[in-house]
Amino acid sequence: MVFKSFHIAKITLIGYETMNMICQGQVQKLAKGEIVDLVKFLADMFGVVA
Repeated sequence: MVFKSFHIAKITLIGYETMNMICQGQVQKLAKGEIVDLVKFLADMFGVVA
């Protein structure tokens, strides 16, 4: 990947690390492997309709 600014690269890495933490079950609100809860959590986080 080529990033045109440091800010965009930083945001992208934060997103990757966040998703990695969620998938590893490190978010207290989510049980590891609960796909429906994950979809609801991400919809709430990003303000989209699931």
